[in-house]
Amino acid sequence: KETRAYYLRRFKKNFIGKGNLSLKCVILNSDVISFDYDPKGGVLEAYASKPIKIKNPTLGYTIYYDLVHFEINNNKVYYLGYSRFEELKGSKKKKRKWRKERQIAYSGSKVHFLKSIYNNNLYEQGLEVDMMKRIPNPNRPSNEEISKARDYLKTVGKPMRFNLKNYKSNTPITKLDSVYDILRRSRLRKVKDIITKRLALTSDFSGKTNNTYQLNFDDFLRVRYMKEKEEYSFRSGNARLPYQVSVISLTRKPLVIFKEGETESPIDLFSEGYWAFEKFAYSLPLNYKIQD
Repeated sequence: KETRAYYLRRFKKNFIGKGNLSLKCVILNSDVISFDYDPKGGVLEAYASKPIKIKNPTLGYTIYYDLVHFEINNNKVYYLGYSRFEELKGSKKKKRKWRKERQIAYSGSKVHFLKSIYNNNLYEQGLEVDMMKRIPNPNRPSNEEISKARDYLKTVGKPMRFNLKNYKSNTPITKLDSVYDILRRSRLRKVKDIITKRLALTSDFSGKTNNTYQLNFDDFLRVRYMKEKEEYSFRSGNARLPYQVSVISLTRKPLVIFKEGETESPIDLFSEGYWAFEKFAYSLPLNYKIQD
């Protein structure tokens, strides 16, 4: 029971999300969900014998999600399925509140981004795009240096068990302060993001072929939604940004975009940053339209 409860918490966190809307979402039939964990590969998979029933009281929906695939693999989450939305019953006041919350959930979302590409009004919608690539972080020590520094730290006070001849690194690891510096810098990101083109044009990463809109780019796109701040649950304090930043990459290209804001193969568009944080709790029906 404890193991299943742990897997269910991981599923909710990585499927429903961690944002403000996610905290209020409730899975009404979690008993239909089963799990398979591979301890060797560290892969957690989830299956559902029936559509998962989810109540989202903030957006005013009961959602039936037919789960096709769910997997957590090396801190990456993949899920695929089909949704059916039903409106909750409520007073006129509640419905007005739902309309407002839905507009907030839609604005700056991945669906909003894809629709804006299709409609060719990206920047008018408050979305800005930079082209980006990643390189190894030059400020982070190599894995070899980190391993040697850790080994050295274990031998402090036990010189007979430590042989400097085994170490050929250029880093002066014989000094304790150098070892601590290496271990401190080992916490840095392994990669560094480099902007290759700021405020890229829509034509730089998408186009129309045979009446079909497509995403087609190398490396990464950094998407900024400038009209809304980050949630405190995403990043709090002075580090909180006045806009939302997401990063996307393609596992297969070109990728066809539909007018509803979906792609031909959703699992081939990989999201990081804010869109990965929001997840399913911020989902809306494909026919959703902003109302005045």
